[in-house]
Amino acid sequence: MSAVPPLLPTYAHIPLVRRAWTRCVTRLLMPASHGVDDVSEEHFRRFVFHRYTEPQRHYHTLEHLEEMLGHLSDYEAAHGWQGRFRPALADGAVPLPESASNTQRLAYEWTGTAVLLSVLFHDAVYDPTRGDNEEASAALAIEFLDVMRRESDRADGGAPADVASPTPPSSHPSASSPTTTTTTAAASLSDAPPPLPLLWADAQAEAFVRDTTAAFILKTKEHLSVQPRQPLRLPSPSEATGTAAAVRDSVDDPLHVFLDLDLAILGHPSPDVYRRRYAENVAREYSHYPRADFLKGRAAFLTGFAQHAQWFKTPFFFYKLEAQARRNTAQEVAELTAELQAARL
Repeated sequence: MSAVPPLLPTYAHIPLVRRAWTRCVTRLLMPASHGVDDVSEEHFRRFVFHRYTEPQRHYHTLEHLEEMLGHLSDYEAAHGWQGRFRPALADGAVPLPESASNTQRLAYEWTGTAVLLSVLFHDAVYDPTRGDNEEASAALAIEFLDVMRRESDRADGGAPADVASPTPPSSHPSASSPTTTTTTAAASLSDAPPPLPLLWADAQAEAFVRDTTAAFILKTKEHLSVQPRQPLRLPSPSEATGTAAAVRDSVDDPLHVFLDLDLAILGHPSPDVYRRRYAENVAREYSHYPRADFLKGRAAFLTGFAQHAQWFKTPFFFYKLEAQARRNTAQEVAELTAELQAARL
């Protein structure tokens, strides 16, 4: 009697997470390497899927990553990197001018990969009872890169690291419904997209991705300690039309974009979704505390957060989310305070 193969998880609810993973892996492993799909799937489950589906998680889940990547996709479609960096999720890229420096070329080629890795790993370690989740998550991201370097080194049948891998596909199929990509004989090699190098071909690139990913993840420990490039204020109704120019002309720091993605749930346009998807799930994650202690601590945290003049660092997300984020959190504070007062009666 043959053994029953293990069931594969279904990824239909996280297409952008899978797309981001595929984009990263194609810069880390040669697609032609023997067993590359199995290696990719094994490490996706080990480093991402199994971690973000742990039982203590209610908000810091795969859905959180999917939401962040949705906002990143919107950002790249509506604003983008203005040709400074290769897009992280979007297809197509504006080539750098010939006069670009080596530093500019390094950032152009690898910033998008670092942003995606930062999203995928920033909450990979999440235990509400410990205070070093960010440090542990950054260390896990580096461990992942070490593992992928070893996988690349021992892959048989693949090309050397300085041979480029093809551009990532525009979508990644669900593991439960694999498909095979075919190439028609009529396709001309001249029509193929420009090849993308593997990370391991360049020691400077490897150091850039490692250092940038770890630094970005560590900055999520204290979002508001990172100062925006420019102070922004919410416009009056008569000034609203002027915000479009500020958004259009902004040259954004990738770290600021990443941090804005992490906070984007605060500005969800539906207060009800904010409450159900975020506030109530955060409360579940901290249910090991007595309810009264949680109410006081959460209200104090949000009240202190509100004292900061600017939460979102980029004009794109500030003008889109800041006002609603302040309304949502103010309502949460009111509800927490009301419950606390009622419990004292």
